Amino acid sequence: MDELPEVKEVGYVSREEAMKDFKAAFGDNESLMKSLEVVGINPFFASLNVKAFSKDQYGKIADYLNKDSYQELIDHSNYNQTKETIAKVFFHQFRGEDRYVVFECRFGFYSGDDRF
Repeated sequence: MDELPEVKEVGYVSREEAMKDFKAAFGDNESLMKSLEVVGINPFFASLNVKAFSKDQYGKIADYLNKDSYQELIDHSNYNQTKETIAKVFFHQFRGEDRYVVFECRFGFYSGDDRF
């Protein structure tokens, strides 16, 4: 995927990293931590977090990954749920006195397949 001209960056998050990140974010929530104990296994999928150069390129990347050759590896894409947000905030620029802030959005593909 790195060779696609629309792709600026791809980040891989393993199932273990996803669990670690979840615990870091919600470790104070006893109910959620108890739920993880009850489940007894790591319920998180590995994921690819994809960043494009422009908001208009996310659709092309999603189309590429929705090809039949990738369907056995991808369980879920959140592009359709996030495309409105991407359109609203991608590269929204704010100028402060001495600061320049750029907001960027990503979307992910999730897989329970160990080959992912």
